[in-house]
Amino acid sequence: PCGKTGFRPQPLGYSSSFTPCAGALRRFNSLGTRDAMADTAMGPAPLERQESVPMEIMNKCAYGEPSTKTIMVMGAVAAVLASITVYCIVSWARRSARAKFKAMIKSVFEEVDHDHGGTVDSDELYTAVLLVYLQVNKAIRVIGAVKPPKRHSVDEVLAQYAKDNKSGKELNQDQFEDVMKILSKDVAGRVTVTCGIMVGCPMLGGILVNMALAKFGRPSAARPCGSLLFTLLEPQFPTIVSLVLMLVLLPLLLDALDSYLENRQSKLGAMKELVRADSTPKATAAESSVRKEADKLAQAVETAAEEVKPVAEAAPKKKGLLAVQGLRQEEGGPERRAGGLAAAAAPPPAP
Repeated sequence: PCGKTGFRPQPLGYSSSFTPCAGALRRFNSLGTRDAMADTAMGPAPLERQESVPMEIMNKCAYGEPSTKTIMVMGAVAAVLASITVYCIVSWARRSARAKFKAMIKSVFEEVDHDHGGTVDSDELYTAVLLVYLQVNKAIRVIGAVKPPKRHSVDEVLAQYAKDNKSGKELNQDQFEDVMKILSKDVAGRVTVTCGIMVGCPMLGGILVNMALAKFGRPSAARPCGSLLFTLLEPQFPTIVSLVLMLVLLPLLLDALDSYLENRQSKLGAMKELVRADSTPKATAAESSVRKEADKLAQAVETAAEEVKPVAEAAPKKKGLLAVQGLRQEEGGPERRAGGLAAAAAPPPAP
């Protein structure tokens, strides 16, 4: 083949390559020369050494040795890209969840509004809650089911919402969406509790079984029947303990969650916050400062009015006295003028 292509075979220990890896190939060829010489003197070199040296040289030729600055820059770029990716995924998930929630609420409202009057009552509201939980259970059927709230809890939320907004027992579509936003918080809490119990109970069951075995020990091998039965049932102990814990803890925690969510203060705070966010704009810093200045001005006006009140009450009396004095002066005026005219018309006295 060398004769056909025009290339000549290179002797061992010499390389005419002009690539950047020429030095590495020269070192490899010289190493092969030493290995060939060592094979005749003290036997062949170890197989690991023969395989590792060419692979190391090939990796250095293909990828090179990155510097510390390059590694730091690559790490910073990877961190920034990861942060941007996570932010985009979370934002997309939020937008998608809000859009799906609004679409689901609209479809549920149209489904429970049997008379097509545009309003729903308490019975239809609880039916809508059950439909929402049914769709949630379909979505998380892989990990289990979520128990819906009780009827009196939903009625309590409806009564408190009607009291705060001065509305009746029937809700239109916007009010229905507000109430379902409040009740959807219960959905998130219940899903969290259920998933936490289903994930934590198996681990807790295994820990309890290991603690019990460490404290009480296993049956003695001198009793073959007991030892064999224990050996057969030992792998099932964590599963049994986990099921017992799940059956006991899940109802207790869900009842405690119902009691917490039925608290009027928490519901009132959630409803006020929701209504304020949906119906009225948020007060800015400028609006709050203007409101404070207006309160101060009103207080100053009230103080000035209280100070001027005694003066205003005394003013009519003083005005009446001045009027009486003026009338008296006017009454004496004509007499004085008539006396002056008579004195002027009288003849002068004789000398």
